[in-house]
Amino acid sequence: MFQIERLQMIRQMIREQKTVDVILLSKSLRVSEVTIRRDLEKLESEGILTRTYGGAVLNETLTVPSLVKEEEDAKRVISEQSKVLGELSASIVEDFDILFLDRGDSNLILAEKICSKNGVVVFTNSLDVLEIMRKYKNGKIILIGGSFDYSKNILCNFNSGVPFPDRRINKAFVHIQAADMENGIAVNDNEDAYLYAQLKSKAGSIVAIMEKPVFDKIGLYKVDDILGVDYVITEEGIPDRYKTYFYKNGVQLHQKFDL
Repeated sequence: MFQIERLQMIRQMIREQKTVDVILLSKSLRVSEVTIRRDLEKLESEGILTRTYGGAVLNETLTVPSLVKEEEDAKRVISEQSKVLGELSASIVEDFDILFLDRGDSNLILAEKICSKNGVVVFTNSLDVLEIMRKYKNGKIILIGGSFDYSKNILCNFNSGVPFPDRRINKAFVHIQAADMENGIAVNDNEDAYLYAQLKSKAGSIVAIMEKPVFDKIGLYKVDDILGVDYVITEEGIPDRYKTYFYKNGVQLHQKFDL
């Protein structure tokens, strides 16, 4: 179970029961007591609870921002597809890589996995990614500039300057909303399109994260030809002609196969 899921469950438990016990949480969530204590420390930093000897109690004086965050996080459920794509993405990350992670649930899973790597530098415009990696001690996370979009919890409006001045990135992990043989790959947000153009000139490799439904779809903003990416991270079950096309043209395809 990933940390973001554990935190959601602990928030729900303490809201309902007013108190939680480290040993019981460790057994029910099947993680170590050390891991549970770290989770409680994080929730305490958010103002949701107060840690006690052996557990924690609900903070009855929750601020409005804390309550809003708790409700928003409780509604956010990471899909199985996003977990799979995040784990596949992590398989191509190496120690001391320099990466970019955009918004998207699979990159939240990837962010957790990166925390076990050494010396990785992560650029991101996602405050959710930043939150997950804020205690990453073995590398560095850099939030790129821009104005805050409350609806997406990201920084955007980069037109005032290049997001990555004089920086090189090994791999950029970006979510694609549409992919078509003739019309290329596309996104549905002009800020994402602008960001992709900057990444294309800065990244050694573009890693396109595509869920199965995006294939044979046309999006609002074309950002590249379908062979313009270096890696495709996707699910099992995409059309065979795409698999063949990627293979013949040197695009590395990473999928989870059900055995």
